[in-house]
Amino acid sequence: MNTYVFFHIGSDSWQPDILVRSIRLSDYDSEVIQVSDQSSPSVKGINYRHNISGNNANLMSMRLLGFGDLKLKKPAIYLDTDMIVVRECDPIKILDGKKICMCARSFNKGAIFNSSFRGMNLAEYRGMTLNDVYPYIACSTVTESYAEWDTLASILDELDPKFRVWYGDQESLKSYASQWSGSVTFMPESEFGCLPEYYKESSAARILHFKGEQRKSLMKQYATALLDTQSRPENGKQK
Repeated sequence: MNTYVFFHIGSDSWQPDILVRSIRLSDYDSEVIQVSDQSSPSVKGINYRHNISGNNANLMSMRLLGFGDLKLKKPAIYLDTDMIVVRECDPIKILDGKKICMCARSFNKGAIFNSSFRGMNLAEYRGMTLNDVYPYIACSTVTESYAEWDTLASILDELDPKFRVWYGDQESLKSYASQWSGSVTFMPESEFGCLPEYYKESSAARILHFKGEQRKSLMKQYATALLDTQSRPENGKQK
C-alpha cells in the first residue's frame, strides 16, 4: 500500500479535494493522510487526519513541523495540494534505499529568480537563476520516515525568519542535500511535478503541478478532463 500525505490549512478545500480524488483514481488502494489545523475541514476520501497547532502566518515552518509531528515511520510521498496524480507512485521504489528523494527542477531553470517575491527582501539572490537559487522543489518529496522532516524543520529554524513564511521548505531541502548528499536521491519535476503546459498523456508524468495563479485556473479544467470522465479500473490500479 502506497502512502500519500498532504498539508492543508483553510476553509477552501477544492484543491485537496481534487488531489485526493486523483489519488483514488490512480492508486485506489493507497493510504491518504491529511495534516491540518483543527479548524480546517476534512477532505473526502482520506484515510486519516492528523491535527497540529502552530502559527498559520508561518506556513513553511508549520508544514515541516506538521509532517514531522505525524511521526510516520514508513516511506511516504508528501505533496502540495495544487496537484493531480495521474499514475501510481511507489515511495519505496522512488527512495531506492535512500532516506529522502527530492524533486529536481526540470523547467525554466535559466529564468531569473524574483528576489522581491510577495514583498520579500531576497537581495542575496538578485540576478541568479531559479536553478541556482532553488534546484529542488518542495511540491513532492518522498521520505523514509518522519525523521527527515524533523531535520528539515530544524534547518529552517536556524535560517532567517523570513523563510518561515515563504521558500523555507526549498531552503531546507537545498541545505539538507548539501550536508547529507549520501542520503539523498532525486526525481525529476517533469515526472513528479509536471507543469500542465508540458504534459502529454504519452509522457512519463505521474503528477501534475498547477503552481501559480494562472495555472490554478486550469486545475479544475484538468480535473474534469482527467477525473470526471474516468472511472476506477476494476483492479483498483491505473499504472
